[in-house]
Amino acid sequence: MHCYTFMRHPNGTCISCQKWWTGPHCDAIVCNPEHGAPTKDLLMCECNEPATGAHCEVLTTADTLSHYNRRIAEAWVPVGALVIIPMIICFVLCERFADRRQIKRIERTLGDKMVVDDGSEIIHDFYP
Repeated sequence: MHCYTFMRHPNGTCISCQKWWTGPHCDAIVCNPEHGAPTKDLLMCECNEPATGAHCEVLTTADTLSHYNRRIAEAWVPVGALVIIPMIICFVLCERFADRRQIKRIERTLGDKMVVDDGSEIIHDFYP
């Protein structure tokens, strides 16, 4: 099937096989052993990431970097959640306390002055 030349032995087997093929009739696929394995029918290769290609022989820089970045991101998701959630809680609490301090500061500043609420927008501008 994937004989290197058209020449065959008298029994019909191939003299030599093309690259990535083996067997008496050159019908069994050979995969890159570091990055994949043949399927049960020996016609295709099942590649492990980040390898691609018919025989798991192609390793591009983009695929390799994408694979390892994805693995690191998957590993850091639980840690990221443990770090980010407390940071959000701290931020919300700090904002709330800062608003309260600002209101108290304005009240102290205006405390000795007589302020009459006649419905004007001046007082509403001081309070958030």
